[in-house]
Amino acid sequence: MSRRSGAKPRNRAGAGAPALGLRARLRRVPIEGWLCAAVACLSAASWSFVTPPFQLTDEPDHFAYAQQLARSGVLPDPAGPPFSGEEAVALEDLRFFDVRQRASAHTIATRAQQRRLQSDLVRAERLRQRETLSAGVAQSQPPLYYALAAVPYTLAASGTLLDRLQLMRLLSALMA
Repeated sequence: MSRRSGAKPRNRAGAGAPALGLRARLRRVPIEGWLCAAVACLSAASWSFVTPPFQLTDEPDHFAYAQQLARSGVLPDPAGPPFSGEEAVALEDLRFFDVRQRASAHTIATRAQQRRLQSDLVRAERLRQRETLSAGVAQSQPPLYYALAAVPYTLAASGTLLDRLQLMRLLSALMA
């Protein structure tokens, strides 16, 4: 076979070809991969509904970090309080400090406790202060995840603190 002069030889490996676009790359993922991702996302989302609020290791600190970024755009300050007044009310009503110290203790279980929690959260939301939080153990973490978590926090601004926490958990499920 002869080549025409000036014609560039074709590379079968595709070198020199434009990179595949995002849509083309996503189409190349096998259906099994999409099914696995969907099951994982549904599993994580289900977990976010079943697990009581703030009953995960360091979840109050991570929430405080995202709350700090969403409210002020400033990183946590080690000298600040660990939680906002609103989060402190939620932790108290959910019996967080009792539950995490004793396996036999339980979080709220009655309708009266639930009504009290909702009422206290609405009241605490009205008294929201612009304090700079310390965010506890999460403070030493880089801010990218928390900046992303600030988006659902802000989107649920008209809801209670627990609504914002749930949307943040769903973002984490999607990211997982």
